[in-house]
Amino acid sequence: SKYAQQIIGLYGELQNEMELSKVTFDGDYKIGISTHLSQSIASHLIEEFGQRFPQMHTTYVIDQANCIQNAVESGKIDMAILESGSSIEIILKEMDEKGEKISSFIHKWYNKSFQSNQ
Repeated sequence: SKYAQQIIGLYGELQNEMELSKVTFDGDYKIGISTHLSQSIASHLIEEFGQRFPQMHTTYVIDQANCIQNAVESGKIDMAILESGSSIEIILKEMDEKGEKISSFIHKWYNKSFQSNQ
């Protein structure tokens, strides 16, 4: 039913919030966003990141997808957010707990904010 789906959705959000709270999100973090995605999500994502992870100092790099991916692979940035069909792809050189939680947050945020509106 409609109410059961809402409860399941809220429970999922609560679980995600609890998981995020277990990791300290501080320090510097460089995130690359492909040019194509930057036109649609960058300002929203930057605002949401600032609210969700206020202790984290995040620098954003916007460039072509292949340049962003190369920057992750060479260690110049920590994470790439690229388009992948009708979804997004997150690339991290080393998937530590912080990276996993951030990646999970971005995927859930993107799917909730953008996929549901299309």
